[in-house]
Amino acid sequence: LRADQFSPLLSHLSRSIDADASSDLLGETSRLWRNFKPGHRRPIRLSMESDGEHAWCVYGGFDIKRPEIPSTSLLHLQMKRHDNGWLVTSAKSPGKVEDFPAELVEWARQTNERNEDEWLLELGLDQRLGGLAAAAAPDEDDARRAAETWTTALKSLEPRKIFSSITGFDDEHTTRQIYSFLGQELSTPSNYEILGIHRHGRWAGATIRHRNLDGNGFEHLMLHPIVVTPGGPRVMPEAILYNATNRAQRYLNESVWKRLRGRLPEPTVAEFETLYEAHEKLCNSINKNE
Repeated sequence: LRADQFSPLLSHLSRSIDADASSDLLGETSRLWRNFKPGHRRPIRLSMESDGEHAWCVYGGFDIKRPEIPSTSLLHLQMKRHDNGWLVTSAKSPGKVEDFPAELVEWARQTNERNEDEWLLELGLDQRLGGLAAAAAPDEDDARRAAETWTTALKSLEPRKIFSSITGFDDEHTTRQIYSFLGQELSTPSNYEILGIHRHGRWAGATIRHRNLDGNGFEHLMLHPIVVTPGGPRVMPEAILYNATNRAQRYLNESVWKRLRGRLPEPTVAEFETLYEAHEKLCNSINKNE
């Protein structure tokens, strides 16, 4: 579905169906392929279920400019196991599928009823926080690995890699802020350079240089907070702070501080302020020498 031409999909379509069904299948999969061409939407497999020789895949569209999950109505693929592997037999919604195991049809019908949080959980955003754990910050090596995993995921544009590398508070505001950051960050190809790791109290953080690759040479320095979760250290996108050089960046930073003070005890916020001071000290040193 991500290919520039439709022809590579042909080898994944079943040939063991009658002429009418084959014609329908070509039309259905062609419409699916065109759904992602041209533009910024990418097909992502949201979930899959199998029953013996039958399987059902649910896809969605991931728009790197507006990365809501799912961003549009769900897309369905039915498959059957053949001697040469799994092949697509149809691309119909659950209510239009015949001669398929009833359990799979019901499973697919239920996927249409899943809410946003359930899909995000399936994609890896499984470490939502009520607050920060009463534990020391991740050590420097673990924090660096978490930052590397996060920046690699951003460059990949793969939702599963992105969402499984992050955490956030357990409310809708977190989801909106994650989408906002990703919509801004993913729409312009960038390189990421980890310049330093900081630790204080419950918090770790990485000073990261973002350098746009769109030819304008624009770059900025940002603090990416890293916190302990039951699933290991994760980056917290809603608390990312700029080394602010203009009014807009200062405003965004202030909104982060307001958010943190609304969710965390003041001593925990004060620890993060100390972390930010270390980040700013490093940024000022870098800016002075460049």
